[in-house]
Amino acid sequence: MKREDLPFLIGMEAHLKNEGIENDLIMRGGNKMKVVELEITKSYKAQVVVDSDENVIAQAEKKADNMNHNHWSYQDTEFDAISVTDISDTFTREHITLLECGYPYEKVKKYSKEDAEGELEAINVY
Repeated sequence: MKREDLPFLIGMEAHLKNEGIENDLIMRGGNKMKVVELEITKSYKAQVVVDSDENVIAQAEKKADNMNHNHWSYQDTEFDAISVTDISDTFTREHITLLECGYPYEKVKKYSKEDAEGELEAINVY
């Protein structure tokens, strides 16, 4: 992921520099940011042929799993919220960027500002 892929953060970074703010919690629309963990389930429909009266469901599952999944017919995507966590007031824009890059909250909350900056440099966000 490149820095240009995060347009909100680039604009916010410019705003923070203009305001002389170096280490501020980024808030969107005046609301405190949260980390929401989701369980995402996609459902598909597939048809397979089995050749026995025993363990029909197990056979069908095995055949479906071994078939080309591109032949499955997409049905729906469901989103279930698992947890909602307020983002720490000590988080910097670097911490927020790591979260938006998919880093787990439990890992990011252990990083100092310098650690977060180093991690972002390592993944070429800057």
